[in-house]
Amino acid sequence: MRWSILAFALSPPTLTYMTRTKRNSSRRLPSQPVNEDGDDAPSLPSPSTKRRKKKLTSSSSYDSMPPLLDLGKLVRGTLVKRPSAVIRSPYVADVSLLDDSGKSTTKMKAESSSKTATTLLAHAPALDVGGMCVVGSEIYLSERGGDGKTSHSIELVRGAPLRGIGIGMLTTTSSNDDSTGRGVLVGAHPRLGELIAEEVLKLGLLREALPLKSGFELGPVNDINSSKKKESPKKKASPKKGERTGDQSLQNSITTTTNANIDNKTSPATKINLSQQVTLGDSRVDFQISLTQTRNSVDSSHRVVFEVKNVVCADFESGTEPTPSGPGDCIIVAPPSTSSSNNKKEGYQRSALFPWGRTRGQKFDGRPVVSERACKHLRNLQSLLDENVTPVVLFIVNRSDCQSVRACREKCPVFAEILEDVVRSGVKALAVRVRWTEEGQCFFDGIIPVHV
Repeated sequence: MRWSILAFALSPPTLTYMTRTKRNSSRRLPSQPVNEDGDDAPSLPSPSTKRRKKKLTSSSSYDSMPPLLDLGKLVRGTLVKRPSAVIRSPYVADVSLLDDSGKSTTKMKAESSSKTATTLLAHAPALDVGGMCVVGSEIYLSERGGDGKTSHSIELVRGAPLRGIGIGMLTTTSSNDDSTGRGVLVGAHPRLGELIAEEVLKLGLLREALPLKSGFELGPVNDINSSKKKESPKKKASPKKGERTGDQSLQNSITTTTNANIDNKTSPATKINLSQQVTLGDSRVDFQISLTQTRNSVDSSHRVVFEVKNVVCADFESGTEPTPSGPGDCIIVAPPSTSSSNNKKEGYQRSALFPWGRTRGQKFDGRPVVSERACKHLRNLQSLLDENVTPVVLFIVNRSDCQSVRACREKCPVFAEILEDVVRSGVKALAVRVRWTEEGQCFFDGIIPVHV
């Protein structure tokens, strides 16, 4: 049985506009490899902001919004080889930089300072990004600085066009698809999903999409916990060859839009507190929003807990899919229902997919799965269901060419079954879509349906 979480028209009452400052080209993301869920990501301090009101009506109106994230100055290149010919780690790639015309212009440092190479060494935190970050792929990188062996880090990758690579590149019906036919930019760092989610929650952008019980509203946050999760020493891994050792803090890497003192149209007596990496029983959630208010001298409270899933892969319309170049490529053909008679006027609508990958021996309840953690997170949310608790699985679609999100049943039927079960029992499923620019800015691009 298929269930659908309806899309909601989103019109947040207030958005904050960032004071423009000189962008720091040395901003960078942390180098250590991370898992698909972006675990252990600390919160970010927010710069001062200017307050203005802006109603969201269509994707064109998003162009005038401030970015949720700003990665700083990025450079464009193509991936030459991964693992690198210099450092044999899957997290290190050889990259050739490009000028505006697309020609290679870079002579970069190699392992030996006495040689000049035609390629640079870059950190590839998300490996091949479901087959999008492969030889010849167009990528965008930030300078990392320091004396590490990798001088740059891969931040964005150019995804396949809606109609596939080398198969027509037909004009699409999606207003969010790249009109040049090159494909949209896709966030290529696993931690981006959680960082984007944090900004979305701070701004209260889910208020319309997530009505709460007892008169509470999920408005902009007006209280933020500054404490960070402390990593257990036993979980600390030694850095691999070619990777930096943790001197890059997230606080120095990304500019954000929000601060804790943004306008709030909820009751002035309502306190909306945001916490990150909160332990609840024997599990830990990515975010928790605690709402407390006083009415007629009576205190009441409600909690909303979030598990964030970063989504980078998407399906293809039947007959337009590209030929796989490797076992890790995400090439999933949309099921026939996507092009049903009800959708003929609109044409094919691309769906984002989660999870993607190979099982690699992972199991949940004795069955092979792509991500045991992702399945466990859903069950943990289900166990938190309560009159005063709203559990939410929040999909961050790190690309702007998808009109919905669905579980990737083709690769992980177990996750699809669990998602359907927990949603039926009361867990909420929401999806936020974002749009990336070549300048490294990430913009909110609406809330889209989750099909389970």
